[in-house]
Amino acid sequence: MTHPSVGTFTPSAEAVRILTRIAMLLDQATREAADLRRTELSLRTSDLGLEAMLMWAETVAMLPGQTYPEVEVVAVGKDPVALFRQAERLSAELPIEQFPRGMSQLIVRLIVAIRDLA
Repeated sequence: MTHPSVGTFTPSAEAVRILTRIAMLLDQATREAADLRRTELSLRTSDLGLEAMLMWAETVAMLPGQTYPEVEVVAVGKDPVALFRQAERLSAELPIEQFPRGMSQLIVRLIVAIRDLA
């Protein structure tokens, strides 16, 4: 494994597991925000959905081969910001150096979304 800023970087299996879980949480947040927009159309609910979708795309782009497991995710009434918090907590389970390039940007984006949209 070479450092992400030099040459080819292959994240560890644990980093891939965490990234996959983060992607699943952000996928869920996207669906929850869409469900919220049906009952509460506002700039906040629109921003929640957009941020969740963009962060999901950033996360999937960090996965090897940009693969994402096919899962059926349905809205179940969870707070999208709570899902952002779960994703941010997961990101702290490994040192940042073990994640692909782009992880620090995703963490900052999660923190800003939590702050601005809570």
